[in-house]
Amino acid sequence: MQMKLLDHKKYLDNLNLSIKENGHTPRSIALLTADAPMGYGKMSHQTIYSIIKGDTDAKFWQLQEFARVLEVKINQIISNNIVKTEIIEKFDYEKSHFVPRNYSEPIEVIYFLNNATLKSTQKAFYWGNHKGNNIPAFSLIDFDHKNWINDDKLKHRLINVDVFVQRKADNMFYYGQVLEFNKNGSCVFQWWKSKHINKDNLKFKENGKMVSYKDMWVNEYALIKDCNFTAIYPRITTHTLFDEDYKIEQIAI
Repeated sequence: MQMKLLDHKKYLDNLNLSIKENGHTPRSIALLTADAPMGYGKMSHQTIYSIIKGDTDAKFWQLQEFARVLEVKINQIISNNIVKTEIIEKFDYEKSHFVPRNYSEPIEVIYFLNNATLKSTQKAFYWGNHKGNNIPAFSLIDFDHKNWINDDKLKHRLINVDVFVQRKADNMFYYGQVLEFNKNGSCVFQWWKSKHINKDNLKFKENGKMVSYKDMWVNEYALIKDCNFTAIYPRITTHTLFDEDYKIEQIAI
């Protein structure tokens, strides 16, 4: 799948400038291209020549390979108008909460290859691959929702929906649901910790029937009855990071 596509003239200008600055030719670049795991795919000098002349639209993986060979970040080639969102938090499966990205490392963004629209205030919480999550995913929040917690008309929207709660105890974000707000300013928070295949054949009554969840995925929760928080953001949506729809890249600023 191709983007709109990558703002054709913009990436052509950037790509040709980068090739010129690095003293490369289509033949010299072709010799440096490589298949996985070293690169993103081999390209012939004929293909490269056709791309830089604008006769052929570049695929995203080809622009990734140009960036690798030319030793630049991909955002220095493609247009800044391409829909993307920054990853600001990553889930720690050992501690069952999110941790902020390391600010000494390059910014990582998710490029949308499916012609989506996105607000600049929407940011990504990243779920890495883990047992039960073979393909990474990301959830979106919107910084424009920051003040909902202080608005009596909007605060109720945060109850019984999936949210990211920043706890005062450690300033980390936790995933789950607010069940109610307490009069002292805290909330009753159902914290989602993990999921696992249940191996117990315990039976219990649910909605008047005896049930068992043996050999099925079950979620592990913890209830925090007096959860003090500094921020609560509702989850807008969660996307699975299928290669044909999304790409994660480090960018230069």
